[in-house]
Amino acid sequence: MASKTENAEKMEVVFEVVPPEGGWGHVITVSLVMMNLVTLLPLLAFGLIFGGFLASIGDETTGATASNGVYNTVQSFTGIMSSILLQKLSYRAVGLLGATLFCAGAIGTIYVHNLMEFIVCFGIVQALGTGLMIPATFTALNSFFHKKMNLMMGIAQAVISFASIIYPPISTIMISQLGFRNTLMVLAGLAFLCFPAMAVMEPVQKYMEKVPVKMSINWAAPLLQKSTSLCEEEIRKQTKPLLNKIEEGVRSYAHHRLSSGNILLPEKRVSIVSLGDRARSVVTVDVDNENEDKKTCHPSQLIDLSLLRNPKYLNIATGMALSFTADVTFIPIIPSVLKGASFSEHDIAIAMTVFFVSDLACRIIYSIVSGLKEIKNRHVFLIGTVCLAVSRTLLTMRSGYWWTMVMLAIQGFVRCLIQTPLPLVMSEEYHDNFSTAYSLYMVVCGFVNLLLGPLMSYVKAATGSDVMVIHLLTAAFSICGTSWISEMIYSKIKRMTKK
Repeated sequence: MASKTENAEKMEVVFEVVPPEGGWGHVITVSLVMMNLVTLLPLLAFGLIFGGFLASIGDETTGATASNGVYNTVQSFTGIMSSILLQKLSYRAVGLLGATLFCAGAIGTIYVHNLMEFIVCFGIVQALGTGLMIPATFTALNSFFHKKMNLMMGIAQAVISFASIIYPPISTIMISQLGFRNTLMVLAGLAFLCFPAMAVMEPVQKYMEKVPVKMSINWAAPLLQKSTSLCEEEIRKQTKPLLNKIEEGVRSYAHHRLSSGNILLPEKRVSIVSLGDRARSVVTVDVDNENEDKKTCHPSQLIDLSLLRNPKYLNIATGMALSFTADVTFIPIIPSVLKGASFSEHDIAIAMTVFFVSDLACRIIYSIVSGLKEIKNRHVFLIGTVCLAVSRTLLTMRSGYWWTMVMLAIQGFVRCLIQTPLPLVMSEEYHDNFSTAYSLYMVVCGFVNLLLGPLMSYVKAATGSDVMVIHLLTAAFSICGTSWISEMIYSKIKRMTKK
């Protein structure tokens, strides 16, 4: 009996601070969906909205590829800048800064009269705003959810995917009924929805919950003594952005998990979030030493560049960047290609709807299959790359109505095999160093955009053919497929040789 009493005395109830898994987090989810509906969907109907304007000032295909190339490049590099800003500012402040830039760019597009003005307003200013808002909203969402994170992201992605289906027909109606400038005024008005979406991102520490757990006093006492200088009310739970790399060994388990009093603080969580054509990684650390908060980190300390000396990593990152860019760059030029094949505006809207419906269908099937069976995401990505290369080639061989519709349906279906597993490829290959690996991939993707965008414009100017532009994008897929297959074969032969 004495032994039981003694053991009981050695146990003391402590509390673990955990995300609310709901509550205000649902508001954050709605704000994330709202932000993506405003910023992402106009890109999906880019050709329908801006195609006529770009054609009137020069070449629609050249203008679309140039402006989208700049947009994707600026957004990629801004993702890194936003992560550094999140070291100093709250995600609400960074998000509101992004909303201001995005709205300024949206208003500016109303008054553009040439390609350079359009690239500045759309490709630079709006891209800067989007690049700031995306990591801020993903970081906020990741802070409010842990166990329900995948559910919330699944709901958000379903809403956005459904909206992407109905947006092309709506865009066609707006252009025909309101005209180009008035449609841009409507889009600029919708852009202001980003302000309330960013304003509701309150700090998660207001909503953190204490869950009772048990801990041995003898085990915890030495650790509690080390942190008696901190008060629970004074703990500042700082949400860290995706590029924050915490060196192993810097913190002990006690420093990372235990504050004064009997409070266990949540560990760092890494989440991979993907919406539409965007994917980001978010690292959240819910508590930081107040002295560490005062330190100023040089940007070079946030990213480990040693991966750039790894041939395998460079092959993976370059292949992913080529395939991703070749995929998203194709969407804005689809209307131009179909116009060249004598499709009406109505038929183009139907084709775009078929494209996105197929994409949504594949995302649903992929989610079910991946839930039932373990999937090698890099193999899925490779299959998607090869299938897109083949289907793009087949698309250029004929221009009939049903042939084109079937090929676009296939491409919409297969592109899910690139978009959905894209961040998971890095997670599989570099699980312990995912944040750095994915961040450097974003940089590589930015450079690929800088290269591929002007190259597409040059090919279009030199040949005057949209088909040659499609062949160039197909070549990007082919480079990824060839280099990945070669590397996999080499690695397998090397393993067999060692045995």
